[in-house]
Amino acid sequence: MNTNTQRWYHQPVMWLAVALPAASVVAGIALVITAHSGLDASPDRVVRVAQIQTTDPARDQNARALSLAATARFEGDAITVVLASANRPERLELELIHATDARQDRRVALLPCGDAAYCASVKSARARFHLQLADVNQHWRIVGTREVGAALVVLGPALASP
Repeated sequence: MNTNTQRWYHQPVMWLAVALPAASVVAGIALVITAHSGLDASPDRVVRVAQIQTTDPARDQNARALSLAATARFEGDAITVVLASANRPERLELELIHATDARQDRRVALLPCGDAAYCASVKSARARFHLQLADVNQHWRIVGTREVGAALVVLGPALASP
């Protein structure tokens, strides 16, 4: 009788042959879960036709026609937005859209707090955010990007020229 014979589960090569396919199955399941978790970078309604994604540009065109611009200043949890426009709405909405995690998105109502200034307080993660500033009726919007730790963000129309 040969005493050097080992059972199959004592062989390292056998564990390699079992572990690689098992890891592939686990990774595939994780990929499916991630794909269905709502990681869209834009909360806008998007129409997908073949390989093209389109959204309604009317709000961006309106912002360009009104020559809207703003600056957003971040100091701790305080946000101050200064809107450069002759027409000043009663309230503005600021969306902070996280690049990859929709659970970190924030929608903030900005109220007047001075001459052309709007203020609010919001806790947001220390991450890169896409900003969308709009009137409450959603007639126009201006956009910008806040890099990690940036204190000042310049917002403007998404469409630069006709």
